[in-house]
Parts: sequence; C-alpha cells; structure tokens
Amino acid sequence: MKSFFAVNTLSILLCCIWTSAYAHDDPHEATFAITTLLSIANDSASHGLHCDGDYPGNTHQLKVRDIIAEQLSVFNNGKNTIKGSCKNNKCAVVMHHANGEDVSSTTIMFNIKNDKALVNTMSCIITP
Repeated sequence: MKSFFAVNTLSILLCCIWTSAYAHDDPHEATFAITTLLSIANDSASHGLHCDGDYPGNTHQLKVRDIIAEQLSVFNNGKNTIKGSCKNNKCAVVMHHANGEDVSSTTIMFNIKNDKALVNTMSCIITP
C-alpha cells in the first residue's frame, strides 16, 4: 500500500511540474495541442498508460476518444478549462473541472513527430 501511495504521489507531482512547464494560456498553442490529440481519437489506446478508468458502454478496445469523452462528460456545470501546449515535440492537454468540492483534472501527454501525435507515447494522469 505504501508503494501505491508513493507512486501516485510521484505521478501527481510530476504531473504538476510537467503541466506547469507545458500548459500555457496561449490559444494558438492550445489549439495545436488539442487538434493534434483529436487527430488520433480513433486510434486504440494501450492499457497501462495510466488512462484506465470506468468508460461506460465501452465494449470495444479502448480508443483515445473514449478517454477524452469520459473526461469531458463532467463539464456540464461548474468551472471547466482546457489548456494545451507543445514544447520540444512533447505536448500536454489539461482538462480541469471544479464545481464546489467536486474537483478533477486530466492531463494527457504525448509526443509528436512531423506535427502528428504518436499514440504509443501517450500517457495520462487522472486525479479524482
């Protein structure tokens, strides 16, 4: 149990460091990062990317779109933001939801090559 806590704490800290370095308020950077991520929406997402979650109705192999849709599904109220950016061929898209005590965030990180997202480099940090 201690190692589970340590790994999760480390993941959250790395997420915060990585997110602060890559997710900015520049709309042009955000647009590029988000559209690049959406371009692989129909690709299969490998398990073990820390993107695992409860994806209702998912009877097929997990796709990138399932991860995005699940995280956006809570955006029906409260304060919601999506930020994104790329630096040195590494991108991050950060989705944050806050509605009173209900706070969650998802950071999807991936590498790009020739302005294309590489699905095999994708990883997620999802906080409740």
